[in-house]
Amino acid sequence: MYFMAKAELFENGFLRWFFNKLGAFPIQRGKGDSGAIQWAAKLIEEGKILAMFPEGTRSKDGKTLRPKSGVAVIAHQTKASVLPCGIKLVGGKAHFRSKVIVSYGKLITYEELGFHEGSTHEIKEASIKIMNSINQLLEEQP
Repeated sequence: MYFMAKAELFENGFLRWFFNKLGAFPIQRGKGDSGAIQWAAKLIEEGKILAMFPEGTRSKDGKTLRPKSGVAVIAHQTKASVLPCGIKLVGGKAHFRSKVIVSYGKLITYEELGFHEGSTHEIKEASIKIMNSINQLLEEQP
């Protein structure tokens, strides 16, 4: 499994080594990093698994944020399906060895994402569909 992670995590030599060993690769957030998008698409086309966080950052209060377009853009480019995953912190604040609940939803096929032309509107709608599926998973968790 490969993870897209913010480029700032790769600035420190040890952290760069550590995140590379975990299968992470950097993305310049908020800049339309086409190199990272191409790398992600290549991984998927090679049959590898790409893990992405559709919000682009962690929520400070546990409530989901508005999704970014990255997951939908890559799904459209590669015609890949998306497996929604909800991650919920158990208890209050996050700390070392915090307990989390991870739930997996029903696979959203490329066809269900509703792409025809790959327009901005379609990308936005697919992003919302993915995020709604994650929200549903989180609501079902205890």
